[in-house]
Amino acid sequence: MRLRLDTLDLYHVQIPLCEPLQCGPVEVCAKNAIILRAQTSRGMGWGECSIPLDADDADEAVRTAWDALVGRAGPAALAMGEVETETFSDALGQHTDNSNVRAGLEIAMWHAAAVGRDLPLYSLLGGVSQPIASGACVGVRPTIDDLVAQVARNLADGYRRVKIRITPDWDIEPVARLRHEWPDLPLVVDARGCYRLDQIATLRNLDKYELTAIEQPLPADAIEESAQLQGAIRTPICLAASVRNAEAVRRIAKHRAARIIGVDVQRVGGLAPAMKVHAAARKAGLTCWLGTTPDLGIGASAALHLATLDAFAHPTDVGSSSRRFADDLLEPPIVVDAGGYLHLPDGPGFGYRPSIEKIEKYTLRHETITT
Repeated sequence: MRLRLDTLDLYHVQIPLCEPLQCGPVEVCAKNAIILRAQTSRGMGWGECSIPLDADDADEAVRTAWDALVGRAGPAALAMGEVETETFSDALGQHTDNSNVRAGLEIAMWHAAAVGRDLPLYSLLGGVSQPIASGACVGVRPTIDDLVAQVARNLADGYRRVKIRITPDWDIEPVARLRHEWPDLPLVVDARGCYRLDQIATLRNLDKYELTAIEQPLPADAIEESAQLQGAIRTPICLAASVRNAEAVRRIAKHRAARIIGVDVQRVGGLAPAMKVHAAARKAGLTCWLGTTPDLGIGASAALHLATLDAFAHPTDVGSSSRRFADDLLEPPIVVDAGGYLHLPDGPGFGYRPSIEKIEKYTLRHETITT
């Protein structure tokens, strides 16, 4: 669909977390994002440039994204005239290599296009209305007993799968304990690339616990090594950090380096690139799950519309907003039901309504860009 960007408002928002999150040596207490309000020839659209919670320097990450939006990507988008939503992210790639910036702008354009046609976003993406299974994500906890208690709370909230963080000094013991407590629990471990191929014995030892998947056991660029590992273990490997575009999926499929693809709209640069990733995975016979940075509600709701496509066969990492954030920017908020499912509200665009009152409440900086 063709539309023109006329005015762009940027809001740097910061929302407290429900509890501090330990990211390496740093304790993170708040979520940062840049919210975009795009006035277009088809009406208004909202987007989110999400700053990862585990960014090495969140303040610097915000400054980098803000400068890219104000100095290059925003003015370039305004100067493009009418553009196709399907190719907008690629066009932005000539002006910034920041995938989160491209995603934020592109989501806003897709949202405006959907609202302008009075359609839910998933209908423009080729999806169908359906409940979306949700899984809980649990970081490294101080003790195994604390991990068990956290997982128990997540399961009581209805989540249909649990993903825990593992490291070389925190892997077999916590997995064994969880499997003892819940023999049939769909369980994923996320290594975030911290293992090496010479640690294959440990990773092979995880096979006996009947995991749903090991996410990103090796570094993102270690595709051939991941293929060797996948050939040596029964547990499916999911590659997520390795997936920045459809070409990466084709390379993964060629080497048989994974059986599952993790799709993060922010990482790949928007909804259209994410659809290409999905299509490449589907063609190769690989299944997908929807990841998150985690995003606030605007980014998360856009991604949930993507998760209505047919190769998304696994529970998403997107959960109830209140699981991580003290507040969010949507009305109604994103909520997982008692059965562990997310339901997109009826209505055009996201279905959810971005709250300008809440956006302004949590804004640290605002700027308007015009032609």
